[in-house]
Amino acid sequence: MKTVKDYEAGTLRLEFPDGNSLEVKVDDLPAEIQDRLVLYGLGVKLQRATAGQKEKAFEIVSKLVDALKEGKWNVAPAPGAKTGQKAAIKQMILSVAPELRAAVVEQSRAMLEKAGFTEEEIQELLTA
Repeated sequence: MKTVKDYEAGTLRLEFPDGNSLEVKVDDLPAEIQDRLVLYGLGVKLQRATAGQKEKAFEIVSKLVDALKEGKWNVAPAPGAKTGQKAAIKQMILSVAPELRAAVVEQSRAMLEKAGFTEEEIQELLTA
């Protein structure tokens, strides 16, 4: 299912694999439901911001709340925010049979870069 958000119109369109679609307009929902959805979404956003960063969760959430209050939706990750994610990815790649590792690393290069791996770190995975 694909979701399409139109913030100006205040709508969410759900597009289903069978070709059906459903549009929900926020203004059509009762105020109590809108309030619950806001709090639910806020909770999800704040929890997701701390993925893999339990030890820094308070700091991360505090900065994000401050940014939201300033009207900023996205905040640059704190230094080391991807460390937990990188460690998990590295462990997964190193668990691949050595004869297959180079192919896995090359096929995953864009994902590795997005996760914050430097070229040097990628090369280390190839030679590990």
